Amino acid sequence: MQDDKTVVPLPNAQLSKPVDKNIVVGSTANLIQEVTDKISEMTLIDKTDIVLLQEAQKFLLETYMDVPQFRPMVKKVTSVLTDGNFPTVDSKYWQCKVEAEVHFNELSRGMLKYERALIDIEEIDYKIKSIDDMLFNDAPTKEKFDPELIKFDKARLVIKRKEYLFELKQLEKTLKYRIEEVTDWYKISERLKPDMKSKTYDEHVVEAHFRKLENNVKGAMESGDASRIHSAHDQLNTFKRLLMSAKEEEKK
Repeated sequence: MQDDKTVVPLPNAQLSKPVDKNIVVGSTANLIQEVTDKISEMTLIDKTDIVLLQEAQKFLLETYMDVPQFRPMVKKVTSVLTDGNFPTVDSKYWQCKVEAEVHFNELSRGMLKYERALIDIEEIDYKIKSIDDMLFNDAPTKEKFDPELIKFDKARLVIKRKEYLFELKQLEKTLKYRIEEVTDWYKISERLKPDMKSKTYDEHVVEAHFRKLENNVKGAMESGDASRIHSAHDQLNTFKRLLMSAKEEEKK
């Protein structure tokens, strides 16, 4: 059995320069406080709303830190790898691979999105600095500009930067739990591996599908639905016929 602290290779983010992680992670508590302060200025929000929201700040911070985004281990093994859909050890093992691949692909896409957002923030910082240079440092410029209008541009850039930082906070959490998904499916597959019968995907499919069709017949019989019973028996009998034909061909 492999150690639970599985190392998963991740795409390397190639950035133009190192970015201070504190800029990305920031303080979620400060973000919540900022939202509370801003929302208190709205006319429909009364004092009671603000007091309750302030009381919930610790709760919200804990939620960001400790509520997983995807299925916990117990749901993976009971809601995904059900005996009805994956009746054999081998079929459960191969489904683990499918699930891990899906989440690793999303992890890779998330890393690229993360990298792109960092570059966008870098660009926004450059634009803000350029505006400040134009307004306060008498920087040379080829074009005339209205100093009041350009202040609005800067204000919008500042808000856009905050939006990016908020999205990065959410994305960082998603990436954390994507990694957990990949490693959870790996752990489950390692537990299943010693009891597997087949070595390849094709080898396990025949038995797994046959067992699933048998389960479908059983479920149909229990339901009492004549149409469902007929359909389930038809599929199972068709598969049996194909298996018999394949065996006859092998004997020739």
